[in-house]
Amino acid sequence: MWSFVSDRRVEFTKRDLPSSPVKQMLNFRTTTTSGPLAVLLTLSEEGKALYTWNLLLLAETYEKWEMRHDTRDIYGSVEFDSPAIHYLRDYGCIEVDGRFHKLSDGLGDPPKSSAVLRKLLSHPQAASIRSAFGLRADHVEPLGEDEPIPLADAWPGLVPYLTEQQDDLDLVRCDSLMTLGSEQGEDERDCFIKENIVYVTRRDYEAELQTLLRELGLQLRQDRVELILLGLTDTDVDESREAIRGHATDAERLLAAVGEPALRQRLPLMLIEILETENNGPLTGVQIAQAAIATFHTGALREYRHALLHLVPPRKWAGTPAAVAFVQSLGFGEEWAMERNTRRDPYVEVEGPYSLPPLHDYQRKIVDTVRSLIRSDGMLQDRRGMISLPTGSGKTRVAVQAMVEALREDEFAGGILWVADRDELCEQAVEAWRQVWSSEGKQSVQLRISRMWAGQPSPLPTGDMHVVVASIQTLFSKMSRQLDDYEFLADFKLVVFDEAHRSVAPTFTAVMEDLGMTRRRRASEPFLIGLTATPYRGYNEDETRWLVNRYSENRLDRGAFRRDEPEAVIGELQDMRVLARADQATIEGGSFSLSEDELRQARDLPWLPESVEQRIAEDADRTRRIMQANIDHIEPHWPTLIFATSVDHAQVLSALLDSNGISSRAVSGKTDRIVRRRVVEEFRNGKIQALVNYGVFREGFDAPRTSAIIVARPVYSPNLYFQMIGRGLRGVMNGGNDRCLILNVEDNIENFEGNLAFSELDWLWDRG
Repeated sequence: MWSFVSDRRVEFTKRDLPSSPVKQMLNFRTTTTSGPLAVLLTLSEEGKALYTWNLLLLAETYEKWEMRHDTRDIYGSVEFDSPAIHYLRDYGCIEVDGRFHKLSDGLGDPPKSSAVLRKLLSHPQAASIRSAFGLRADHVEPLGEDEPIPLADAWPGLVPYLTEQQDDLDLVRCDSLMTLGSEQGEDERDCFIKENIVYVTRRDYEAELQTLLRELGLQLRQDRVELILLGLTDTDVDESREAIRGHATDAERLLAAVGEPALRQRLPLMLIEILETENNGPLTGVQIAQAAIATFHTGALREYRHALLHLVPPRKWAGTPAAVAFVQSLGFGEEWAMERNTRRDPYVEVEGPYSLPPLHDYQRKIVDTVRSLIRSDGMLQDRRGMISLPTGSGKTRVAVQAMVEALREDEFAGGILWVADRDELCEQAVEAWRQVWSSEGKQSVQLRISRMWAGQPSPLPTGDMHVVVASIQTLFSKMSRQLDDYEFLADFKLVVFDEAHRSVAPTFTAVMEDLGMTRRRRASEPFLIGLTATPYRGYNEDETRWLVNRYSENRLDRGAFRRDEPEAVIGELQDMRVLARADQATIEGGSFSLSEDELRQARDLPWLPESVEQRIAEDADRTRRIMQANIDHIEPHWPTLIFATSVDHAQVLSALLDSNGISSRAVSGKTDRIVRRRVVEEFRNGKIQALVNYGVFREGFDAPRTSAIIVARPVYSPNLYFQMIGRGLRGVMNGGNDRCLILNVEDNIENFEGNLAFSELDWLWDRG
């Protein structure tokens, strides 16, 4: 004990003091401690361990001793650890798993024994022990560590971003990193730096990099991170891009960028099978790339973007500046960056005059009937009606013309809400209103036409001279939530449902109720006009009856023709050259059978179930016959619309047509709306000869010069089938052709009693 006091007196005098105190006058005021302590020198190891553990339990062990000068306060006071702490540090013993260690083995940074440190931290007085012995609260112990390797060797892509101090770091991968000494006892970490070593727990490659970036304080863009993961530098990427840019053709560049294996992986197997049969052997890499371009067109780079990581592709395509810069760096044209998803203007304002061709007699009659309806305050049932005209005979023009004339002549006052269910139909309506108002509207009076679909801002109420064209999806969403910005639509005086045969759907019914049109008709409800080329559902009697009742059984086109039967109307329109004559030929299909479940589904659908369509689409021989029929029957300059049996089937047919020198594109419901719009425009202006589609273009698609149609999808609804082929039946008087060739694939469904729709239209083919 004397040596303890003597050593503390020396420590006391080492401070900056006004004078040197007499050491013998320096004494402790507090002398409470645990003990006796000298026994730690004589006990066995087991006894020392037990005695140490119990000394650590006593609160007195941790009480500080205060030393002061006996007579002079100018020297102040100093607190020292109690003698017990010093004895424990020098002679204390800790048992770990049956073995005895010095307590001091658990002290220091790093400690000689992490096991002793963990044992001390498990003691009931761990907080006091940590404070008394200066245990670090952040000591990290690597477990299962590898040999150190230079960080620059492990991650060469990191080198350009490291600081001078970080250049010399070594990397040590470990099974785990245990933080000892925290308030919680032990805590596992994933990375830490000590001296010149970065310790990191083993994990997948990308997770390790993200951990290192965080620990090193590096914030890098995602494209830089991807480069590092690939072990590449900017120079490597620039050299690779330059090598691709040096190739002569897009196919060669695509092959160099993506590689043949990745190109093959995304192509339909049937396409490769047919192409290799025609080639009498395996395709070359360039031929595979050509097939990929034929399948995905200028969207091929985006389609294969996951195989372009070594070239650092853009995160977003759709015509972004980064996407344009990327495709151009590879030698491709700007169109390979896809198109920016630009939003149309929220509204257009138009003034007359503008020249439109005069109405046909039947159109004039229908216009007058519609005007009579909407200027009348007569019977309740007369506030609704339907216009049914075959595709290509101008039902949109008729409806818009009637409403424009009514507005012009002050026969009608109030907003008009025009509702459709797809982008193409909505935009077609906007264009019709723009043209007709410019031609027939009130002189020097503006009509506002607002777009209300595809994320457009809410239209503003502007008075009676206002047409809002809305998609049913947007209208239902806004009105069902009772949003204030859309309340004014309920005050509109006229509602038009385009493709009215769809208006028995629950969304239309809900919208009608929100607009004040209920089952119990009221004199104050808006006028309702439906437009359709298909007045009856055709395969569901309940829905057909519901549809007829929805429009008060009021056919606004009745009496416009000599006879009202559909066959007679079409014949009269063909005689007038408003509709084209139809020539028909069949293509041998395949033979298939349905399961019981598929049979049940088929009886309620206008198509075969998707599972059957997929089997049909995979019939390579059937696809070859379709291709051959195209070559045999369709002239090279004829714009051709093809209805395929699946998305893959559309891509296969399009690629095969392209490989035979026929410019073609495939579209489906999965095709981006902006891309679909561009492809349709290219078809209309003659840049594309064949447009192959699946699940689109049955309605709302206008390409007057279409000369041939191939129906490769089995259709069992005559109404639906007529809508499809109606895309090609626009006659000379309406900007189309005298004749249109219809090629029907005749499949044999062995155990299904339904008749393919085209087989029920002999009256149409016989008129040719």
